[in-house]
Amino acid sequence: MIPSISWSKAHGVAFLSSLSKTESHSLPVAMSDPSNELLIALIQAETSQSITPHPYSLAEIQKYNSLSNPSTESILEKIQLQKNLSDTNVWESEPIIELVDTILESAMMQRVSDIHFEPFETHLSVRFRKDGLLIPHLTLPDWLKDSVILRLKVLACLDISEKRIPLDGRFRFRSPNHHCAIRISTLPTRYGEKAVLRLLLPQESKEDLESLGMPLEMLTKVKLIFEKPQGIFIVTGPTGSGKTSSLYAGLRCIIQKQLNVTTIEDPVEYELHGANQVQVNEKAGLHFATALRSVLRQDPDVIFVGEIRDKETACVALQAAQTGHLVLTTLHTNDSVSAISRLEDLGISPPLIADAVLGVLAQRLLRKVCPHCLGLESGCKHCDFTGYKGRFAIFELLEASPKLNHCIINDFSHSQILEEISFLKLTDYANLAVKEKKTTMEELKRVLG
Repeated sequence: MIPSISWSKAHGVAFLSSLSKTESHSLPVAMSDPSNELLIALIQAETSQSITPHPYSLAEIQKYNSLSNPSTESILEKIQLQKNLSDTNVWESEPIIELVDTILESAMMQRVSDIHFEPFETHLSVRFRKDGLLIPHLTLPDWLKDSVILRLKVLACLDISEKRIPLDGRFRFRSPNHHCAIRISTLPTRYGEKAVLRLLLPQESKEDLESLGMPLEMLTKVKLIFEKPQGIFIVTGPTGSGKTSSLYAGLRCIIQKQLNVTTIEDPVEYELHGANQVQVNEKAGLHFATALRSVLRQDPDVIFVGEIRDKETACVALQAAQTGHLVLTTLHTNDSVSAISRLEDLGISPPLIADAVLGVLAQRLLRKVCPHCLGLESGCKHCDFTGYKGRFAIFELLEASPKLNHCIINDFSHSQILEEISFLKLTDYANLAVKEKKTTMEELKRVLG
């Protein structure tokens, strides 16, 4: 068990275990004097675990403790006191508001993508997703589960009396130092409602295609696809692999050419200046296919369909791609070739696929080896003891060609297409990155299997 922040401050140390690269029981601990055997023995007795001391200045230790969990303990003391003295709803109290704000502020400061509030029998776990991995941030007592979730539901204007069904909403959070849009999804579980928050942080820079890190030859081909007057270009990959970011990068180039660009998204996550952005609203009957049909009556040049989920949307999108429109969209498939099979599974005829598809780009995000410690097992303070700092994308591009059209029309299998068409695969790109020590084989296996 990791001691409290108060204990850490009293002994001049900082516990960094929540950010440890491995799940071993050796805790990385920041100490001003790593040779202090008496203090090391005291920490080991307190935690019942072995520790790995790391040299930090006292100022760094104080800063880490204040940033890791700013004033959470004092906030919890206020909540407990108010709970004991008052019969009013705790979730309406100022300390609960302060606690939730503190968690959100800390997440934005660390630039995490998601926050998970997970109820268990004895506690509420708060975890941050950073660089693709979930790391523990905070453990709250059981009696705070309902209050914290209720506060989040209030922020998103959700029905606080409804706990039996999943709910979805969004809100904007502003603090003196940060602001962002937040999507929230709740789910009833055995021990209470779970909430997952997606943080849509303001983009620090307007990425273009060059900034994505593609090999020069692939970048040239992708640029040519975005210059096509008609056809459909598909980007595939799992949730959180950067598909929308890649398409937005291409759209920014297109918008500069005085074209009518319309996007259909669920939800609209980022503002794209110069484009008409449509928010899907399924409750009101505005589905992807419905919105797409309406957009086609708006004299569009380029249409971005956030995701193809069903046969109707796929049919309209591919027909639009045949009738003088450049259509950009995403699919959830493991690789580029699987996108062809996915369209066929949705009921699209092979000749229509062969005629409309300009190319399929598959991508993933891999964590970068920390440049300071070069991915050493114990990591360093620059990478929060993970061995990695930041992420980069890997790609594979399946281009339209007479040979690919022949494979599609003649109903070649996934493996047969791979045998017939030669192109740089995701695994090829990833293995090259490992060879160049940009990432590790462990990270490659984690992402690609």
